[in-house]
Amino acid sequence: MSNLEDSESPDFLCNVDGERTGVEITHLKDKKLAEIVRHKNATIQRAAEIAIKENLPPVEVSVWLRDRVYLRKEIDAKAKYLYKLVEIHLSNIADAKGYLYKLPIKKDNDIKQVSAHWNEINGKKWLFNHQWMNVEAGLVSWDFSPQLQQAINKKNAKYREYRKQCDKCWLLIVVDKTTNDEKYAYKYMDKDITYNSSFDRVYFFDYLEKKYYPLLTDPISAAQTQIQ
Repeated sequence: MSNLEDSESPDFLCNVDGERTGVEITHLKDKKLAEIVRHKNATIQRAAEIAIKENLPPVEVSVWLRDRVYLRKEIDAKAKYLYKLVEIHLSNIADAKGYLYKLPIKKDNDIKQVSAHWNEINGKKWLFNHQWMNVEAGLVSWDFSPQLQQAINKKNAKYREYRKQCDKCWLLIVVDKTTNDEKYAYKYMDKDITYNSSFDRVYFFDYLEKKYYPLLTDPISAAQTQIQ
């Protein structure tokens, strides 16, 4: 690849083995992922507010919540449950003397784990205010091939326009796992899925790891593709 130059449609143009090749870039985003994180944080924050209001001694609480979008009314109910859980086991948390105490929880569809630290270690106070945290696993661990195909479909519809500027055109699908709406990982992908694509090549690019992976594609014309 040589002579890389900026373009508008596609995003870049370059020379590959003597052919003028276009490179179109798109990000794989899912607003629901960001919404899930916001609702998780709101739940934990609400639990901390209840603890402060009820004059619970300061504790550090780490909560692992499952990936689902809460309804607004569920946030208060789940926050109250988390507060009550910590309150009931407060003496056990204190007896751990600053060491991590894993709270026993009933089988729950939303909560995976809750752990806590007391505000003193070896008789010396280190925590003066409540610290309640949402612990994120960080990555989508389910099949996201439908989202990939949707991203490809949207670009398929513009393929003819891209080809006016080049002999061939590639599609680069970028994910930035540092953002809440792009937490996709190549290791969780089904590597055997073939995607419908008008592009000569399609790559999945992990921005954080600076690695790109070719996707299997089945050539189609842009006219055959319906945007989903």
